[in-house]
Amino acid sequence: MVRLAVLRQPGVHAQRFDGQAIVLDNNTGNITFNSTVTVADSLSNVIDAAAGTHHTVALRIDGTVFCWGNDIYGQVSGANGVTNVSRVAAGIYHTVLLKLDGSVVCAGWNDAGQSAVPAGTSGVTTIGAGAHHT
Repeated sequence: MVRLAVLRQPGVHAQRFDGQAIVLDNNTGNITFNSTVTVADSLSNVIDAAAGTHHTVALRIDGTVFCWGNDIYGQVSGANGVTNVSRVAAGIYHTVLLKLDGSVVCAGWNDAGQSAVPAGTSGVTTIGAGAHHT
């Protein structure tokens, strides 16, 4: 898993701790890793973030989720815009969201059951995601 910090600087999507910046080309959907980037102004007020192999998840202060990157298994589109979220996590090709009510929402690849939240799961206080597990 890649550790990253979302920067508040205009023009930057996210800065990985190894110094590379994560860039999404909104025209092609391609992601590149550069030392200087530009970003949409819509990525602001971020309080939490997580990175999968080819996607990034950001949580805004208002509890909404903003995702970008590779969406081959629905890990971006299935989580983008979800509201009332308190924490985010990301695996290789899946996204995990902890909602304010203690429920969990997962989106993306489910080859090992990592995106299938067990029935009756409630009262969750923290989340995490690995390559093929949640």
